[in-house]
Amino acid sequence: MDLLLGGTLTTASTLSAIVYYLGHNPKVQKRMVQELDDVLGSDRDSNITIDQVNKLEYTDAIFKEASRLFPTIPVNVRTNAEPNEIAGYKFPAKTQFLIDVERIHRSPDYWTDPDTFNPDRWLNKSDTKMYSSYYQFGGGARECPGKKMALAEVKTLIALLYRNYDIELVDKVSPLNYKYDFIKIVQGLEIKIKPRN
Repeated sequence: MDLLLGGTLTTASTLSAIVYYLGHNPKVQKRMVQELDDVLGSDRDSNITIDQVNKLEYTDAIFKEASRLFPTIPVNVRTNAEPNEIAGYKFPAKTQFLIDVERIHRSPDYWTDPDTFNPDRWLNKSDTKMYSSYYQFGGGARECPGKKMALAEVKTLIALLYRNYDIELVDKVSPLNYKYDFIKIVQGLEIKIKPRN
């Protein structure tokens, strides 16, 4: 039996994580806002099209980097169809494996400076080792069917927020507060928001 989860909590927590990391990285935020202005134009009341969303490469890199550091679903479950041997250990068919996505996303085996928020790492599309170690949406045949929609949704929300408002964290010291119940849900991220000039 397969289970599909809707994306409201994951989307909200991912968006909160992005706001958190941008609040701690004003140069990244400034560069992203410049990209929004360049791609979306100066008319802040105009509709945002999917073609424009797809051109937001740096915003996409920010999404990937924030979700690498704060995966909303930090553990994936997989079951093998046939018996396997891994590192000398034998596993019968139908063994369930828990994949620690969070640990993979912060492993120095796959990432340079793994605990550093660095969206620029995603602009190097030829780094196949890095890209194959990113499991925000699972992978393979069980990859999240809503991946493209979630990316478009979050990037559009980011664009709507930062295109129109200056956003600043109230508390720049405390770590991101969340509760974990299969999904990491951000709790109480306070921000200051004011219209952009």
